[in-house]
Amino acid sequence: MNIAQLYLRALLSYEQVEISKIVLDQTKAQYFNTRKLVDAGSLPELNAAELEATVARDSATVVQAISQAELDKLGLKALLNLPADQDFELVIPEIDKIPVDDLLSIQPEDVYQLALNSQPQIRLNDLRRSASEKNLLAAKGQMKPSISAFGQLASNFNQFLLKSSGVSINGENLTGSYIKQGGSIIPVYSPNVDFNFVNRKFGEFWNGYGQQLRDQFGQGVGVSINVPIFNGSQARSNMKRAMLDIKRSDLNIERDKLQLKQDVYTAYYSASGAFQTFVAREKAMVTAQRSFDLASRRFELGVMQTIEWLTNQNNLTRAKIDKALAQYEYIFRMKVLEFYKGQGLRL
Repeated sequence: MNIAQLYLRALLSYEQVEISKIVLDQTKAQYFNTRKLVDAGSLPELNAAELEATVARDSATVVQAISQAELDKLGLKALLNLPADQDFELVIPEIDKIPVDDLLSIQPEDVYQLALNSQPQIRLNDLRRSASEKNLLAAKGQMKPSISAFGQLASNFNQFLLKSSGVSINGENLTGSYIKQGGSIIPVYSPNVDFNFVNRKFGEFWNGYGQQLRDQFGQGVGVSINVPIFNGSQARSNMKRAMLDIKRSDLNIERDKLQLKQDVYTAYYSASGAFQTFVAREKAMVTAQRSFDLASRRFELGVMQTIEWLTNQNNLTRAKIDKALAQYEYIFRMKVLEFYKGQGLRL
């Protein structure tokens, strides 16, 4: 919603720029016409001087309006996490073409019912309550005995990358031991035995696989019973805590629903008030435009003072700005209602 609000504010700023430019063009046109009449001697120099000062003020107003529009666009960039120096063209639709639902076809209670299914906070509360119910069931389960059965089948299999290819005796070595036989002392020798190994071929890895499985096959079954005796108090505490969580979730749900209804009804009556204000401002602008047109014709005929014409022009300018403010306010309030209806933001 913040993005939509800043976007509409930026649109309003650019609308004020256009209004300021129109006012400046009108003042310049009257100044040039008055200058011609002053030069011809039909009007005093004071009239031209007053309009010239007004042109300067209106030019400053245009500059200020442009500066404010750029500041609003910069604020929108910041909210969108865009760098301040990044090119950013603001799409400015015609204000009358911005889609808005018909206020007369909207009832606040209907919007509230739609908001119950679309607002993330309400759905989050429902999910939290479901989780609390699951925790309560788990806590109750901890207070009941449990029986479990198990079984297993197992075997082993060994393999070696090398296999024996033979044994060879290469000489003999004195062991340092002696035996006495027939009065003679005979030294004891030990043979040098070499075991020869070669790499197994791939297919030989699995020779005897089935035999090994059969020889080393094992099996087992069992039953276990778990009776909660010493953890009974902890289990009861967990169950009470889970029950409190459910009550807390119910209170949060009720609180957020009441707040949501309050927000929806506030948004509805704000939109209704904004619409009535817009209608009144639009009528005031039409009246101010008619008055300004009459004043311009009288001023051109020389039967109206400059200050009176400027007053009518200022009244028209104020009426246009008030009408634009009221229209954008009405659009924003309607967008809030559309948000609660789950329609998103259509601009």
